[in-house]
Amino acid sequence: MSYNGYYVTFPRLRQEFDSPHPHHALIRSGDNRDLEGKYTPENQEAQVTALTEYIGSEKLRRQLERKGTPLRQRIEVKRAARLPGSTQIRYYDRIVQAYDGSWVGIEIKYRSAQLRTEQQAFDERVTPDNPAKVILDNGDVITITKTRTVRVTEADIPKARKDV
Repeated sequence: MSYNGYYVTFPRLRQEFDSPHPHHALIRSGDNRDLEGKYTPENQEAQVTALTEYIGSEKLRRQLERKGTPLRQRIEVKRAARLPGSTQIRYYDRIVQAYDGSWVGIEIKYRSAQLRTEQQAFDERVTPDNPAKVILDNGDVITITKTRTVRVTEADIPKARKDV
């Protein structure tokens, strides 16, 4: 176990996520994220990734609003999602509640980045009949029934203004 003010790792306790205590879903295992799933300073690409995730989240929000189906809620803190009968854990970049009330796991990818094999395998198994469950800070459980990948391109990133 280590604690450096940013994250706690339990390399031998990968099953801590099965704990009945919701805050245990915040304990990370050395992936350069803090207890809330945000990138820590030790990760050289933290600022770029955080910006990309924000831009992707806003891009999705605007797309849905233009369609007349705005988001009802948006969870921006990473939470452990689990499928029944599986030990695999998935962290989505955002979890949103769609206009119809369903919860959707959002993965935001920059440029040509692809889903990792384990992300794709998890996402393919998420359906309304086989939802992924997420425990929120207040103990409520939400069920993710759909997944979506949002692509962020260079055109989505605002250019730095020279007159500022």
